[in-house]
Amino acid sequence: MTAETTLKAYEKVIKANKGVYYLKTNKGERCLKKINYGPQKLLFVYGAKEHLINNGFKGVDKYFLNIDGDPYALVNEDLYTLSEWIDGKECDFHNIDEVKLASKTLASLHEASKGYD
Repeated sequence: MTAETTLKAYEKVIKANKGVYYLKTNKGERCLKKINYGPQKLLFVYGAKEHLINNGFKGVDKYFLNIDGDPYALVNEDLYTLSEWIDGKECDFHNIDEVKLASKTLASLHEASKGYD
């Protein structure tokens, strides 16, 4: 059984979207993403996201942990993460209001990231 077949057996809606899968489940909307780097880098990214969240920055996708407490699943030697789905859109750099909002968000991210190595 493949990962996709397994998901189809449990999830209500699955849609591919820019390299990730949108899952609509009975526990909410989720994002399943295949990771194209190793577990060490993934653990660094996980730690960075947790640091941001713990410092008040909420605009980041929080990883769900698997039953072993890891922020990823290993399927046929491929790494996958499962996180909350965050609705969003790309910034229109021709729209000054969107650029201002993106700039403020980026500044908040940088403030929240202080102290993470």
